[in-house]
Amino acid sequence: MTDIDFDRSGHSVFVFGTDTEKTVRQIVLLLLPLGLFSFGLWLCVQEHGVRFADYSALHTLVEIPAIVIAAMVFGIGWNAYEENRPLTLPILACGFLTVGLLDLMHVLSFPGMPNFITPSSPEKAINFWLAARYLAAVTFLAAGLLPWRPMKRLSFRCAILAGCLAFASLIVWLGLFREDFWPRTFLSGQGLTPFKMKAEYALTLIYFTVTLVLLYRLRRPQPRVLAYLMGASAVTALSELCFSRYRAVDDLCNFVGHVYKAIAYFLVYRGIFVEGVHEPYLRLQASREALRKSEARFQDLLEFEPDGVLLADSACRIAMANAKAEAIFACPRAELIGRSIETLIPEICRAKHSARWHTHREEKQTLSVGREVWGRRNDGSDFPAEVTLGPLHTEQGLMTIVAVRDITERKQREEERDRLVAILEGTSDLIGIVNADYKPIYINQAGRAMLGLGREEDISALHIEQFHPPQVFNTLLRGGLAEAEKSGVWRGETELVNRFGNKIPLSQVIIAHKGNDGRVAYWSTVARDIADQKQYETMLKFQATHDPLTALPNRFLFRERLEQAMLRAFRNGSLVAVLLVDLDNFKDVNDTLGHDFGDELVKLIGGRLREALREEDTVARLGGDEFAVLLPHITDSSCAAQKAQLLLDAIAQPCRIEHHHILISASIGITVYPGDGDDVHGLLRNADMSMYKAKDEGRSKFRFYTAEMGACLRERLDIVNDLRTALDRSEFTLHYQPRVSLVTGRICGVEALIRWQHPQKGFIAPAKFIPIAEETGLIAQIGEWVFRTACAQAKVWRDKGLAFNRMAVNLSARQFAQPDLVEVVTAVVEQTGLPPQTLELEITESMLMRDRSIAADVLGRLKQLGISLAVDDFGTGYSSLSYLKQFPLDYLKIDRSFIRDLAKDPDDARIVEAIIVLAHSLNLGVIGEGVETPEQAEFLKTRHCDEIQGYYFSKPTPADEVEAMLRTGKTLEFTVPKSLSPLTASA
Repeated sequence: MTDIDFDRSGHSVFVFGTDTEKTVRQIVLLLLPLGLFSFGLWLCVQEHGVRFADYSALHTLVEIPAIVIAAMVFGIGWNAYEENRPLTLPILACGFLTVGLLDLMHVLSFPGMPNFITPSSPEKAINFWLAARYLAAVTFLAAGLLPWRPMKRLSFRCAILAGCLAFASLIVWLGLFREDFWPRTFLSGQGLTPFKMKAEYALTLIYFTVTLVLLYRLRRPQPRVLAYLMGASAVTALSELCFSRYRAVDDLCNFVGHVYKAIAYFLVYRGIFVEGVHEPYLRLQASREALRKSEARFQDLLEFEPDGVLLADSACRIAMANAKAEAIFACPRAELIGRSIETLIPEICRAKHSARWHTHREEKQTLSVGREVWGRRNDGSDFPAEVTLGPLHTEQGLMTIVAVRDITERKQREEERDRLVAILEGTSDLIGIVNADYKPIYINQAGRAMLGLGREEDISALHIEQFHPPQVFNTLLRGGLAEAEKSGVWRGETELVNRFGNKIPLSQVIIAHKGNDGRVAYWSTVARDIADQKQYETMLKFQATHDPLTALPNRFLFRERLEQAMLRAFRNGSLVAVLLVDLDNFKDVNDTLGHDFGDELVKLIGGRLREALREEDTVARLGGDEFAVLLPHITDSSCAAQKAQLLLDAIAQPCRIEHHHILISASIGITVYPGDGDDVHGLLRNADMSMYKAKDEGRSKFRFYTAEMGACLRERLDIVNDLRTALDRSEFTLHYQPRVSLVTGRICGVEALIRWQHPQKGFIAPAKFIPIAEETGLIAQIGEWVFRTACAQAKVWRDKGLAFNRMAVNLSARQFAQPDLVEVVTAVVEQTGLPPQTLELEITESMLMRDRSIAADVLGRLKQLGISLAVDDFGTGYSSLSYLKQFPLDYLKIDRSFIRDLAKDPDDARIVEAIIVLAHSLNLGVIGEGVETPEQAEFLKTRHCDEIQGYYFSKPTPADEVEAMLRTGKTLEFTVPKSLSPLTASA
């Protein structure tokens, strides 16, 4: 089989294949018997001549196939023309067309045939024969000698045909009309002339020469047609040997020569057929198979193509689609085929797409590569796509290849990347990437601002060492980066110095990113400016260890410093003193002048204490009006006494706050380490006890801790613990002290007073447990129990018809401060059924002055219920008389401290008289408390005091005794004393 390739000039060349070798072997096998038979025949003809009867018919029968084959050679050789066909084929085709025509003339001129234009004769037939044989020889020789190159011009083929037909016409004319032109070739009765025999021998030589030439060329790769031409040339040579030996036109040699000639023609036909028909057909089949395989490979490639591929015709209709296109558009391939491309595009984009499509068709070139458009799936959903258009020339015309890539995921990744970049650029933290050489690759805008870099400044030449103090950078290298390289991440605090020299503390995270070789490829970091945090931590630490009002150390810091001082004293053998300073009557200042005033006073006292101490000493505010002083490194307790007195003197100095002048004192308790305790808690507890001892002894003094104070503390703790269970155990009872009208002398009311009968300790005076209940907050529960019990008892007496006007109940400061006081009072009154007009609530001046607006609201709501209101212990507080007209009061109760010395102190007498006058002028009733003598009673009566209460008429007694007084109608007996010198003077 012959393949076609092209040389560098673009011409086709023919490559010899294994089929040519096979053909040569077959022809050689054919030539061997033909040659042997021809040689034998040549020998036999010399001895015996063999002749055929009616040879004319046999001759015609033998020649016709040869003529037909010659015609077929022309038909195939001429019509098998292609642009890359070699020149040899048209030469063979045209040559054998002429040979066939001359052979036809030879047949028509053969003896025994009808006359054709001129009479038939052996010589006439031989003349046409020789012309045909020599033309065939020339044709073989040209085919063997001419190079096997493609014919460059079509006109060459026509010129060859024209020349051959002209030659045939010339021979026919000479053979028919100029017989004298030809030499004698046959003599009747003698046979062939010497000319004829020489001519045949010459032909034999020519054919053998052509055979040798072709054999020589076949040493190298050649087309198969040359092998057939070599065989035809050799067979023709054998044929010519036969024609050189016959003696009559009807003998055997002539017949065998014609048969050999037909065989030679057949070999030429076979070569022309193989070259012009068979091999092209095989090549066509191979091309078709290659095309099929190529299309199959192309289709396989399309199926495995990651992008969708569509093939569209000039009308934008889809002619082909791959599997990826099916998946992208969610549409079966059968439905895609035949659809318009525009149906795969959203309506809003179709006009723009149509314009681009037509531009692409007109330019016949790739319009765009990777253009982003919108596509539409079969379910109507749209998606972003990347499209590439390209022209494709096919048998159906110009088509367009459309490569479609669904970029939904890429768009999502781009959006995620953009969001990530936006986050990186929008964060207030420094985010950076540093290569293995510690040179920054990326720094976000917050980081650039932190470092003092421009927004677009090139950072490739920078080094992170430039932005850290040397010591910090070395620590970062040995610590943070080494740890990150080892474990992958490091977290800690560092410090950088920006371009302006500002130091910025950072909270930093460093992550090591390693390559495939296990070495760090680059570092990433997130750093936050914690300057504000550090400042805030410092502030929090200060707040955690210092009092917010005075900025003095608080209890926590004081205890810490005390522990350190005790440790040093233990090592050095020195002493440490703890002084607990508590302001006297500070509660009254808060109640009368307000908490803001009290805060200013505490700040002022704190400053005085700090100024009076050494640098190494510590003064702390423990809370409220309580301060603690630490005196380290003292030699004996006298140093503590001197310092305590110094502090008392400093506190006693007049205090000017706003337009107020205040004189205040303090009580100080002192403990000394190690004699009074060996732990912080014990020292502070002992100092607290000694401070309370100073208060009990009259205030404005200091006291050292003694062992006896421990017993008092234990008693106090026992009272606290017992108070918590006294209500549940029903240990409290109420006694009632009558109030007597100085007009009628009859009982006009009673005051409920609590008593505690302890099962083991017996009677506990109210003066001992009420202050403790106030301090611990238990007074609220106890006070509500007193209020509820007193109301219930008053209801019982009223139901029994016993006449008395009011049941008086004292309200504690905690009760009065309860936001639901009015609701509790209302509920108790409703539950007990006591008329509100029968109830009287007693409050102190300090309770009224704590917050006047709230006090006014509470008193107003109680007054609306019909409850009477009385001010207890009037005249002992830091009160302003303006509150008497501000609040809806009913009674003033003169404190017993003024009543007690009426007979001895003219000042007290004048104060009492003034209170009575003032109260009456404001339409308030006056009640004298603590009346124990007839002189006190007579004084109050003569000064028009409305009621009295005290031991003079009755001490507080149980409910049954008061009930007996009410039943018997006990009255007050007035006895005027003989001597009332202070009273008389006052009168």
